[in-house]
Amino acid sequence: MKKYLLETGKRALGNFLSFSIANFIGNIGCYGDITFAVNRFYLLTPQNYSGSSKNKVEKFENIGSEPYSEFMRRELRNVSIDFKLVKGLISVEKTINRLVEMCENGEHHPLIIGSKPVAKHNFIITNVSHKITHADAFGIAEVAEVNLTFEEYIERISRVDEIENTIKNAISTISNSQEYLVKEKEYNYAEKNFYKNNGGI
Repeated sequence: MKKYLLETGKRALGNFLSFSIANFIGNIGCYGDITFAVNRFYLLTPQNYSGSSKNKVEKFENIGSEPYSEFMRRELRNVSIDFKLVKGLISVEKTINRLVEMCENGEHHPLIIGSKPVAKHNFIITNVSHKITHADAFGIAEVAEVNLTFEEYIERISRVDEIENTIKNAISTISNSQEYLVKEKEYNYAEKNFYKNNGGI
C-alpha cells in the first residue's frame, strides 16, 4: 500500500511538472521583479498600453518676418499601462504594495514589453493609482485595477558622458581649426617670400 501511494505520488508530480505552464501563463514583459503575464485567469495582465514621445522646439522672433523655429532636443519618453490583478498565483495587495514601494523609492529598471526593452534607458514609475474592485468576506483584495505611469530615466552619469563627448568634439574641432589657421599662415608666408624672391611675379 505504501509503495502504491509512493508511485501514485510520483506519477502525480511527474504530470504536474510536465504540464506546460506556457499554456497557462504567457509572459509578455517585466519591470524589475514584477512580471507581466497574460493567462486565462488574468492574474497580472496589461489591458491598455500607451506611449508618448515629444521634442523641445524653441521659437525665435524674426523682425519683419515670420518667427523661425529651432529643434533643441528630444524630451523623455512616457508610458502608461493599465493592469488587472486577480488573486490566484499572486497576492493582489503585495503586488500593489511592491509597485508603490518602487515608485516611492525612486527605483528605475528596464521596461520590457514583448521581450524587448521600450528604450535603451531605464524607466521610473512616476505614478501608481489603483482601485480594489472586489474583496472577499475578510476584506482581502481579490481583484484590482492598477494604472502605472512610467517616465524614461537617464542617469546623471549618462548625461555627464554626453557632455564630455560634446566637449571633446568641440575641442577637436577647435584644434583642427587652429591647425588649419597655422597652416594657412605658413602658406601665406611662403607665398609672400616666393613673390619677394622672384621679383614680385
